[in-house]
Amino acid sequence: MIDTKTSSPNDSPLTPMRFLQRSAEVFPNKDAIVYGARRCSYLEFAQAAEELAPAIR
Repeated sequence: MIDTKTSSPNDSPLTPMRFLQRSAEVFPNKDAIVYGARRCSYLEFAQAAEELAPAIR
């Protein structure tokens, strides 16, 4: 059984924003969103999310 209360100093929670940032670092040119003919890479999506985040805070 895994003890979830004990964590290493290098562990950090994987929030939706951190997941998107990591995906943009690892897969910057892969498609994150496909809607019909429109495509958005993880890097483009992460940049758009970071620009819009202050507006919804």
